[in-house]
Amino acid sequence: MASLQKIALYICFDAMENDLIQKTREFSVDSEIAILTPPERKKAQDNLSRRPQTRSLDDELELLHGLDLGDKFNILMRLKSKMSQGAKSHYLEIKKHFDKIVPVRNTVMHGRPLTFDDYSKAFLFTELLLQKKEYWPNLYKSYENYKSNPQSIVETSIRYLENFDFNEPFNNLPQPDYDDTGFFPRPKLEKELKRKILSRHPVVTVLGDGGDGKTAITLQTLYDLLSSGDHDFDAIIWISAKSSRLATREIKRIETAITSSISAFDEVAKIFEDSKEDPKERVRTLLKENKILLVIDNLETILDKTIRDFAEEIPGESKLVLTSRVPLGSDLPVHVEPFNQDEAVTFLRNLISTYDIGNLRKEKEEKLRLYATRLHNKPLLLKWFALGVKSGLSPSSIVSSPEDALRFCLENVFEALSAQAKKHLAALSVLPRAVSLGVLQHVTKEDIRLLENSLVELMNFAIVTQESENRYETVYQIKPLAKAYLVRVLKAKHSDSEEILKNFRQIEGIYQNERGNKLHDRYNPICYIVRTKSEALAVKNLRYAVRLAQNDDIVASLSLIDELKVSNPDYFEIYRTEAYISTLSGDNNRAHEAHLTALELGENQPQLHLFYGTFLVRTYSDYDAAVEQFKKAVELDEESIQPLIETSRTYMYLLDFDLAQEYLDRSLKKKIANYKTPAFLCDLQVQIYYRKIELSKKNKNRETLIEATRDLTVYIETLNVGVIDDVVIRHLRKCYDLVNSFNTGFQNRVSKELDLLEVALQNFFKKAGIPQLSVSSTENHLKFGRLKNAGRKPSFGFLVDTEGNEAFIHRSNVEPEIWIALNEEKYVQYEIVLDEQKRPRATNVSLTQ
Repeated sequence: MASLQKIALYICFDAMENDLIQKTREFSVDSEIAILTPPERKKAQDNLSRRPQTRSLDDELELLHGLDLGDKFNILMRLKSKMSQGAKSHYLEIKKHFDKIVPVRNTVMHGRPLTFDDYSKAFLFTELLLQKKEYWPNLYKSYENYKSNPQSIVETSIRYLENFDFNEPFNNLPQPDYDDTGFFPRPKLEKELKRKILSRHPVVTVLGDGGDGKTAITLQTLYDLLSSGDHDFDAIIWISAKSSRLATREIKRIETAITSSISAFDEVAKIFEDSKEDPKERVRTLLKENKILLVIDNLETILDKTIRDFAEEIPGESKLVLTSRVPLGSDLPVHVEPFNQDEAVTFLRNLISTYDIGNLRKEKEEKLRLYATRLHNKPLLLKWFALGVKSGLSPSSIVSSPEDALRFCLENVFEALSAQAKKHLAALSVLPRAVSLGVLQHVTKEDIRLLENSLVELMNFAIVTQESENRYETVYQIKPLAKAYLVRVLKAKHSDSEEILKNFRQIEGIYQNERGNKLHDRYNPICYIVRTKSEALAVKNLRYAVRLAQNDDIVASLSLIDELKVSNPDYFEIYRTEAYISTLSGDNNRAHEAHLTALELGENQPQLHLFYGTFLVRTYSDYDAAVEQFKKAVELDEESIQPLIETSRTYMYLLDFDLAQEYLDRSLKKKIANYKTPAFLCDLQVQIYYRKIELSKKNKNRETLIEATRDLTVYIETLNVGVIDDVVIRHLRKCYDLVNSFNTGFQNRVSKELDLLEVALQNFFKKAGIPQLSVSSTENHLKFGRLKNAGRKPSFGFLVDTEGNEAFIHRSNVEPEIWIALNEEKYVQYEIVLDEQKRPRATNVSLTQ
């Protein structure tokens, strides 16, 4: 049955129309013109012919009863020349309000559900008209009767839905349970649902927790579809599988509820015909032969394989709309959330006004917000609360003991969860805050893919929400209502809660340790950028993956990388490490893609450009592409020296010595990064000069050769012995060999410069204690080197020559003074022999002069 307020509005609108007809009669006396236009006359005749009452279809004044409120008012205004000045002013003043109130009147007279705003507009308009009661006598009398005895209107013999429209598609939509308060508008959701119903997708599910207003939004949208007519369904069929309702003091089971999918199909089929045939097939035939919009409310109570199979193939052009707390899968969802805080308080005030709840009417805004928050801003719970207070319960006692409401909203949802999802949900409930998938894996030690599947399920069931805690990390947390249900109703506790919390407490230490490394050289491949706790946990596993790869267990290493992509899909260091491991295994295609992904995810991370450029050089010798990557690193990090060095080195390989020197000069002005950097810079400068001389020799470019030779000579003369290392020595040795490789003809033309360079090299070798190896000694395989630090033991070690070749040496095979000199990092000369296992060993070791 319709609410008292709605019946009152029906009576008021009916009285307004009678007043308009009465005034039209008064002002049309002795009128020589026709009152109605031909279209108005036809419309009135058509409407009256469908009604049971007998009115003359020829009398214009009688035909007025067949027109709506807007028509009646417009007709009256045509007679304004017959009105007194006062009447004319009054009707002209209210004209602008009529245009807004006509849609509300049509909603009332056609039995459609009203919105919260509709009620306000209608009653405010009524009060406006009553300020001039002389023009609205019928309205005044009806309104006064309603105010003095509201229940009396129930006893009136008004046939509700008087203006039933027979052109409307068949439907069995129920009267909504918000008829007394009006529908609280949620325009975005209504628009989304309407759009998806009218889309090409055959199945639409309105998803949300119990009490969020799924049924109300669906009903309101369907009634709007009927009113607007912008659809082409032959019928809209509604069945409800609701099995319980939330009463003031308990959950009441509905005895006549549909309890199975077969019962649901039978209910639909019986609307059209009674038969003993399979109800599912009868419904399928019905949908195939007609364009039906079939709506099943509260699907979760009857969701089974039969329903799922049915939804997978909706026949013809028919559609299926479901409201459910549980997702169906493969459908088009519309997610309904609770009210926001402002909406909840506004709705609560409307309830207080509608039900005249005196002890809540004067509550302050802060108190109402507190009640709304405790009730999770859910429309159903707010109404349950208001009715409970009206029945005499204390507001505080209702919000402090909401177990019945929690059970009503979530019981069916939790029963539908898989055992795995329940287990992981219990683990999540142990944690004090929202956590990432990586953190959840660390504390539970569960398989990352099982955790991911559980979180997807829990999000589909609207139990867990996914949020971006910062721009680098996605976290998951249990929704407040679900957390309350777990704690207050299920009293859930994970069996390993103490272990979970212990693992959780470890994370802070891991995070702080990794954050402490952030000042390390970002261009060092073993250093990682860590911004969140999840990334700190990932780095721990990345280091392990690298160790596995270095021990040739590539499969296990990349398997760990794939798991980390699940837990931290947006962490660029995972893909940077994947690139390294893939390169190590020879999978250059995978390495290349991993580098590109790392660059895409690692915005403004200069080291990624440097690592990618290095990969391009080493793997493809693609110096042109590499130099662009190094230059990007320079742009992003102008203060660091490493990108400048790599850019200079690459331009050198491209034989653009001017740009190579330019970037090297820029790097010389920067702060030295570590003790190795001076040797790197020295080596790069030597190589630039060497390659420039070598190219000039090849091209027989005398001027360039003289310039480069002079520059190298000056550089060597001022070179500090303390900054060189074995690599620099090796390249200086190559310079010496290059000087001695010139043929006689060309050498004579630049002999002065070459002689000066040779002298400078000899002097430097002597100052550095480096032996002058002759060509003949080189041919006899005499080596020059010193003891390598790595792998050095008290009794043995490895000699490294100027070409970087290693040879084993044992203390027992050399004189004591030679072993002492080697440990003082002095140079020796030696020969190489191979042992029985073909390993190089040093022999005939002697000190250099």
